[in-house]
Amino acid sequence: MRKIPGSRLFFLTIVTVIIVSFFSVASLWADTNKKELVMISSCVPALDPVYDYTAGHLHIVKAIEYLTRITPNGEIKPELALSYQSLDKNTWEVKLRANVTFWSGKTMDAKAAKASLERARKFAPEAKDLLAGVTIIVIDPLTLHFVTKHHDPGLPVNLSSKWLAIHNADNYGDKPAPYDLSRLDATGMYRVVNYVPRQKIVYEKWSGYWGKKPAVNRIVYKAVSDPQSRLLGALSGEADIVLAIPSEGGSVIKASQDKDLLVIKGPDIYYIYLNFNYGPLQDIRVRQALAWGIDRNKVVDMAISGFGTPAPTWYAQNPLYPEAKDMGYRRYDPEKSKKLLTEAGWIMDNDAIRKKDGKPLSLRFFATNYHRAIGPVIQSQWKKLGIQVSVEYGDSGFREAKLASGDWETGFGGMGSFGDPRAVLLRQFGPDGYRNFSGYNNDTMNNIIEQLGRTSDKKARHALAIKANNLIAETVPIIPIFTKDALVAVNKNITGLKPHFIWWLYLFTDAIDLKE
Repeated sequence: MRKIPGSRLFFLTIVTVIIVSFFSVASLWADTNKKELVMISSCVPALDPVYDYTAGHLHIVKAIEYLTRITPNGEIKPELALSYQSLDKNTWEVKLRANVTFWSGKTMDAKAAKASLERARKFAPEAKDLLAGVTIIVIDPLTLHFVTKHHDPGLPVNLSSKWLAIHNADNYGDKPAPYDLSRLDATGMYRVVNYVPRQKIVYEKWSGYWGKKPAVNRIVYKAVSDPQSRLLGALSGEADIVLAIPSEGGSVIKASQDKDLLVIKGPDIYYIYLNFNYGPLQDIRVRQALAWGIDRNKVVDMAISGFGTPAPTWYAQNPLYPEAKDMGYRRYDPEKSKKLLTEAGWIMDNDAIRKKDGKPLSLRFFATNYHRAIGPVIQSQWKKLGIQVSVEYGDSGFREAKLASGDWETGFGGMGSFGDPRAVLLRQFGPDGYRNFSGYNNDTMNNIIEQLGRTSDKKARHALAIKANNLIAETVPIIPIFTKDALVAVNKNITGLKPHFIWWLYLFTDAIDLKE
């Protein structure tokens, strides 16, 4: 991990003192109640569970819940469900907990759970994919049957997806209402009592919660979009928990006297998109050359200050597939890259640029502003192979618009690899997958996905997932680069905070408390 130079650390310390003084005077991070906890993140969620990533943000403090949940070791356990079981090849039975109500007092029963899931299916494309071919039947007030068109052994894990949060669908009309607090009605241990869109959300402990009541009475959750401002907010000591600490600030937090740095290794894979519609990238040798020509250790060191792990394959850091970290692009091999490019007809000329039929090998590379540091590193490493690389930056909207337009060659992004392997692979690498921006359509991959839909044997499904992992490395629809550590600054008076690899869903539990 790279160390911050002493002069830079001194500068940050001086700036922090000045900023903290201002913050204290302005009372920006006011916290007067010992049982009130202030959290800072990069954004504040909307309030409609079917809109954008709302439900995931609400679940981070367990304001909203799912039928199932994922444990820290990757097991699937009931949440609002009491139990689940497979009745036959095409039927899952889910029994619900009794005496669960929404904040409004309405009973959360099988009818309400079905209405919630059907509303998600209607308005969230991701939920539509997760419930594709699934018929939901109310058997009795506490029993649901999920009848699948095809064998679906991954249904229990899909029911834990952030797109399938249980909410009172009757409170909503015929379209999403992302910023209307009056409509949000959920079952979680905290309820939303105040909301300022994109700025602040206030949660209070709900006395009617069906499970164990949390120790903290109130959570004030604020948005600070600028990474350096989040870092300064953490160093001020006025915020109890600060999410999304920038990588370059990790060492500063570690040096703090009153802050702990929680480093959470997650399964999200950061990778380079490759557009198969761009002529040079249609050649598998060119794609493989680009993958071998990346020094992942240096990228982790320079682009994210060492707070991450090089990822040679798609499943490299997924806890369910530990062997995947020893597969794929485990080393930096520029000589192999150069050989592959030469075999593909791209010959280095006197100006150190590879050409074919008189045309230079050039690529446009894009990244979000949040990951600006990645651009120069990739540009420098591919330049050594004789490739011209130009770099563009923008916000997350820019990235999504870029990908949707098709007017790009390479770009940087990330996606979770955890979940039912069939659903994850179909989403990312299936011919109609909504995250398959490369235009990847491989018969072997399609067959693996189809086989995953026909078998429930755990070992067979594991073997198929690993086969897919190796196929991705070989055919290179994307270039895996690293998994990035989530950095969370936590006041030393916070107790009970337990890391979870899916931290953005499971950070806050009823065990969290503030020492006197």
